[in-house]
Amino acid sequence: MFYLDLWPFNYQYCIVSDPVIAEQVQTRPKHPVLADFLVNLTGPRNLVVLEGEKWKMWRGRFNPGFAQGHLMTLVGMIVEETGHFCDVLERHIKEGNVFRLERALTALTVDVIGRVTL
Repeated sequence: MFYLDLWPFNYQYCIVSDPVIAEQVQTRPKHPVLADFLVNLTGPRNLVVLEGEKWKMWRGRFNPGFAQGHLMTLVGMIVEETGHFCDVLERHIKEGNVFRLERALTALTVDVIGRVTL
């Protein structure tokens, strides 16, 4: 957990990257700026900004998909897809291409999600 102060340009943030600590602070109200920041990325309703009973309900539905045992079964596939992503990056580098990294990352994300869900 760390504190990020972007004054005078933005708000101050408490960044929690440890799941044990995140579970402990989850019961605290979230700052409204979180939703303002994420609305352009994720839309107005998402698990990150939900609170209370709605958050508990949706988190409970997603828990099985994020269980450690299940995630460990996906590691090989994720490594394989990441290898394809690295091949794409290497090809662009060798050819001296200017390219949009966002497109390559989106393709990687869609490939991983597609393989996980199909």
